Amino acid sequence: MKLNLNKNEKYILGCSSGPDSMALFYMLLNGKYNFVVCNIDYNYRDKSYEETDLVREECKKFNIPFYTKSVLFQTNFGNFEAWARDIRYDYFEEIGTTLNINKVLIAHNLDDSLETYFMQKERNSIVSNYGLASSYKRKNMVIIRPLLCYFKSQLKEYCITNNIPFIIDPTNSDITYKRNYYRHVILSKLTNSEKIQIVEEMKLKNEQLIEEKKKLKKLLIDNLSISIDSYKDLSKYDKCLTLIIILDNAKLFKEISFKTINEIDNCILNNNYKYKFFINNSTYFSLDKNLISLVIKNVDYKLNFDDKDLINYFKINFKILYEKYGIKNGYISPAIKSNFFKVSNYEKNIKRAFIDWKMPQYLRPFWPAVYDEKGNIVYIPRFREKFEQKNDSILQFGINKLIKIENS
Repeated sequence: MKLNLNKNEKYILGCSSGPDSMALFYMLLNGKYNFVVCNIDYNYRDKSYEETDLVREECKKFNIPFYTKSVLFQTNFGNFEAWARDIRYDYFEEIGTTLNINKVLIAHNLDDSLETYFMQKERNSIVSNYGLASSYKRKNMVIIRPLLCYFKSQLKEYCITNNIPFIIDPTNSDITYKRNYYRHVILSKLTNSEKIQIVEEMKLKNEQLIEEKKKLKKLLIDNLSISIDSYKDLSKYDKCLTLIIILDNAKLFKEISFKTINEIDNCILNNNYKYKFFINNSTYFSLDKNLISLVIKNVDYKLNFDDKDLINYFKINFKILYEKYGIKNGYISPAIKSNFFKVSNYEKNIKRAFIDWKMPQYLRPFWPAVYDEKGNIVYIPRFREKFEQKNDSILQFGINKLIKIENS
């Protein structure tokens, strides 16, 4: 068994003591890849520390950097699986930021993808991808699943054949968990050839999904919005899929239910433009004048004038900036990071200016301003309903490029 990964990259391996994780650990070792290991002890059963100890000892044996975190679930945290997923991915992000690594390897396999597909079918979900995607982005990390071409049984056999130690989590046999139910009651009865047939079915559905997305993407405005007029002409399925595409563009991989679509449709019908459907604490869909938009409140970027990445997103007329404002050094950041800016000899509230300019809500967190070295705004491009930039503008940029800053 071999991996098809870039050997010039450095990776974080999310590693439990299970056969899938340990198989990937040894494939990385044998392939001479550069990686560190992250492990979470959820303390969900007696002696769970033994699993962490096994991974720690294997890392010590081969001089692989090892990072671990011990946590304890409480019932008021809600769903254990969702909580555990957030804990481990936030930990990957923390370690990745510290070590300057943005690639995370997860040992999901073909059976895991099939389990996901069965659950999607049961929920009758409108999804961005059937089964598990081979890679996706979460916040600043790229999550990669290099084992999706292997069955779980193959990975276990790889461990046994190569004397690789592993521990099977006893909670994996608890069929009260939906995923375990499909694993033990449904998938365990299928032959590998029958599983391959379902994989081909998944592949076909994903190919069809790609074609459907291509058509719907043409309706989007700046990748984060669609006009209400265009939206109203869509079928309920396509409405769901359109909102999912918008979430994909923002690297937020969530399902959208028909219940949400019904809520939006009722608001449009009743001219209720106060609708907000929250994806998380800082991101929501809104009805904004003639748009359905994804509003991302916590946008954050800062590019100094001498930053080599500046030209990828902005073009600055330094001559005018210096002659008119006397500014030689400074940076570009969202205008909303400040409260006020000066117009002639008086200060104006930025949020009030955005309202006066009738700027769509989804643009406001991204909208850039030029700051001086002291952090004062010296220039904001004025937004107009049909926003067009002139060649002599002090600051030139593309809306989609601003959105890419947040996702880069």
